[in-house]
Amino acid sequence: EFALKMKEEHLKFKVKHSDGKAYGSIDEKDVKDALEKLGYSHLNVTLASSLKTLGNYEAKITFLPAQIGEKGIESRVKISLLPEDSVA
Repeated sequence: EFALKMKEEHLKFKVKHSDGKAYGSIDEKDVKDALEKLGYSHLNVTLASSLKTLGNYEAKITFLPAQIGEKGIESRVKISLLPEDSVA
C-alpha cells in the first residue's frame, strides 16, 4: 500500500542556483527527511548521485522489513529541483 502511494508522491526542492547548477546539492538524507515529513518511515533512499542541477529525477525507495528475514518492498519517488523563486 505504501509502495503504491509512494509512486504518486512528487518531492519538490527549491534551490538557489546559477545557470541551472544548484548551490549545494540534494542527497539521500534530504529525500528521506522530506518523505518522513510526509509520514513515511523505515525506509532507505537510493539516488544515482547527489542532485546538483535543476531538473527532474527519480529515487529508489526501499521500505525496510518489519521483521528480520522479510524482504523489503521497493518503490520509486519523483523529485524535482526547481529555482528558489519558482511558483510550482
